[in-house]
Amino acid sequence: MYVLRICFALLVLCVVLAVGRRRGHSRRGSGPPLPSPAHLCPFGGSLDTEMDPNDDGNSGRLRIPRFPFFGRRYRSLYVNTNGLISFNQPNADYTPEWFPQTRDILIAPYWADADTRLNEGRVYYRESKGVPCITKLSEIVQKAFKNDFQATWLFFATWHRVTFYRRDNTASFRPPVNTFQTILVTNGRESYVVFNYGDIAWTTGEASGGDENGLGGTPAEVGFNAGDGTRYYTQFGSLTPDIIDIRTKTNCNTRGRFVFRVDGREILSPQPTLYGYFRGDVSRSRSAMRGKPTGKKPEAPAAA
Repeated sequence: MYVLRICFALLVLCVVLAVGRRRGHSRRGSGPPLPSPAHLCPFGGSLDTEMDPNDDGNSGRLRIPRFPFFGRRYRSLYVNTNGLISFNQPNADYTPEWFPQTRDILIAPYWADADTRLNEGRVYYRESKGVPCITKLSEIVQKAFKNDFQATWLFFATWHRVTFYRRDNTASFRPPVNTFQTILVTNGRESYVVFNYGDIAWTTGEASGGDENGLGGTPAEVGFNAGDGTRYYTQFGSLTPDIIDIRTKTNCNTRGRFVFRVDGREILSPQPTLYGYFRGDVSRSRSAMRGKPTGKKPEAPAAA
């Protein structure tokens, strides 16, 4: 009986450790904000909560005021390491899939297989009601949509210098890195999402078919998914090599920035004909998924 108890305790410990590694842990940052391109909002340091290094992890469930998205209101979200914000559950998928999907409700600023164990790259997040940030984001929305919107609440998530998953992690290799940011903006009735892109140098993790430079295979996806199998928004270039150029595009006259209204049944862009979206169908989505890598993802070694 004693041996059985010991075995059971060890089993529970292994499960807890596995779940903890997948989820990731977070801690309050310290120091000044990190240097960033001018069009990105300040992040890092004492401003944000910083997620610990992880692969396919998430922030855990974060309670928020109601955020209208695709005609529904959500009161919690997850920040996921692989370039996603999800509302109904965390998402550990490392290979992006064509929208629409029926499983997850997603905001995808850059869905691709990031691994923050392999370099100094980190994921940061915070919510804010501070007047300077509220004023700045209200002005960004007003300029884009030509309205008088006034925000009352913001949520920032920033992926700073994150690199892609790979198994060969030699000390001499200097991986390409991506920096991008998502901001949720709302007054409880109207809601908007801002995507800001800094340096984007890779599109694909090794487990998604990418090469040693993080290119090829199944590249990143940018867009929104309602989770009902019907409504979605996919940015041109998604799941193609062209998505790496999103840092040079815009729908609001600011290079590297996109602004969308997201509270209604459809996603609205201020310049829908400029770097817009396409609406595929479920048959195309399923066809594209046939080439998706399956099975357990190989373990990557710790950074040398």
